[in-house]
Order: sequence, then structure tokens, then C-alpha cells
Amino acid sequence: MLAIGGSGILAPFLLIIGYKMKRASVTTALVATIARLAGFLGFVAHAHISAAFLIESIVVIFVGSIIRALLGVKVVKPSWLRMVLGLIISASALKMMGNLIR
Repeated sequence: MLAIGGSGILAPFLLIIGYKMKRASVTTALVATIARLAGFLGFVAHAHISAAFLIESIVVIFVGSIIRALLGVKVVKPSWLRMVLGLIISASALKMMGNLIR
């Protein structure tokens, strides 16, 4: 949740190379969704989860990702996205510094 992963690193680089804020946000959401789905499927391979629950989970992940992407493109202002991205990266940096101090 604190962008400690590929998608948290991806967004600033997309902005640096010239992507607009909304496109960078949606691209980051797609990358995060694919990575999380892969992790979920890896977990499911070793867990005893019913097929119905697995299918429901995949559908919820897919629908939620589409809704998030549409909201990111159509509703949210780029200035809001910059502020949220800055807060997430700051929180991530503070968490990493806290881990180093311990």
C-alpha cells in the first residue's frame, strides 16, 4: 500500500520521460494489477482455495482495476494525482528510513 514495489518506482520515471500525469497513473495501475494478480495466482497455486472463490477474486480484481483506471482518466485532476503520488512516495521513504533505523 505504500508503493514499495515496481509500480511505486515506475510512476516517477514515466513522468520524467514525459508521460502526462493521468497516463502515468493509469499505466502504473495496470502494472500494479498485473503484478498483484501474478502474486495472487502464485499464492493460490500452493493454497487450498475453492475454484469459485478464485474466479470471484479474479473478477473483483479485474473490475476494480478498470474502475480505478477510468476514474483516473475521467474524474481525477492531474494536480490531485501529483499530490497523492508525492504523499505515497513520501510515506514510502519514511517507512524505508524507519526500517533502516531499527
